Amino acid sequence: MSKKEILTVLAVDDVPENLDVIKGILVPDYRVKSAINGKIALKIAKKQPPDLILLDIMMPEMDGYEVCERLKDSEITKDIPVIFVTAMDSESDELRGFSLGAVDYVTKPISQPVLKARVSSQISLVQAKRELQKQNNKMQFERELVENIVKKLHNDPHFDQRNIRYTVEPLEKTNGDVLFSAFRPDGSQHIMLGDFTGHGLQAAVGGPLIANFFYLRTLDGMGSLELLKEINNTLHKQLPASTFLAAAFVEVSPNRDKFKLWNAALPSQLLVVEGEQKAIHFTSTLTPLGVSTNIPIDDCDWIRLPDNAKLYLYSDGLVEPMNSNEEMFGVNRLEQLLIKTHNNECKFDDVIKEVVDFSKGGVRMDDITLVEMHK
Repeated sequence: MSKKEILTVLAVDDVPENLDVIKGILVPDYRVKSAINGKIALKIAKKQPPDLILLDIMMPEMDGYEVCERLKDSEITKDIPVIFVTAMDSESDELRGFSLGAVDYVTKPISQPVLKARVSSQISLVQAKRELQKQNNKMQFERELVENIVKKLHNDPHFDQRNIRYTVEPLEKTNGDVLFSAFRPDGSQHIMLGDFTGHGLQAAVGGPLIANFFYLRTLDGMGSLELLKEINNTLHKQLPASTFLAAAFVEVSPNRDKFKLWNAALPSQLLVVEGEQKAIHFTSTLTPLGVSTNIPIDDCDWIRLPDNAKLYLYSDGLVEPMNSNEEMFGVNRLEQLLIKTHNNECKFDDVIKEVVDFSKGGVRMDDITLVEMHK
């Protein structure tokens, strides 16, 4: 805020001589307005809110306590700092004033250096709060701008949702989970679900970085193992050491009778077969992607995909929420819920709702993504 700006002080006192004394002390450092009673003071404060109010307590009809109370009850004037200026100097008087929202006390007879110091202190706080609010508004604007850009980048036009359905529940406006799906020219499908460290904007910026590689390389026919290695190396080179990606990568054969699955630090991914009461678990065998270019990423065996089976990929935000008893939702609860979903005993879109309801009164710390892949 410019040093040349002159802020406004409203002085309220039923004795005109006291108002003259205050003006004499504060002018020309401040613009001083005056009011000889509480009613006029409230009218001035609401019409043209001052930056600070100096308020006498002992006034006829409406005393300073009531004026202060009304000021704090109004959305227009509640944030204006109030300094009581009064001959009343008992501790109980001061406590009552502070309980009503006053920020300071100046006793009569008024001391010029004391009044100047108290007013200067409060005006400095007013200026600091305004500057902080201005910076916060600027940061919020810039954050929303970046968030909107990142969200658009996440909506890649190459995303192919054939043979999958999915549901997402971000913790913040931007999502740290990523989901990619595309087909190679030979008909093979690549699906990748990833969960960047953290959540919100910091986590979300990594998605667009690897989306380009995933879609271009898949559409060019690159094999899944080579693509996975390239994504790992890109993340390691381009992102800070503290940012990495837990992920599940799936390749489905052209005739959709088998698949490969790599799990890099996500919970067990689940294959649910109709009629079975337990799912097949695919536990993590890799460290998170982006930690190092030296992590061994080997090819894996093909797994048969039965006609009556569905593969479920999910981020850890789906199993880590805790209820009010500090119980984690966990993989076992999710497994039973997905078996019900596969048997049409539970709607797919209700799975996340079950998790969110479970964590009410408890703790949920991460984004949630659930993907169902079928033949």
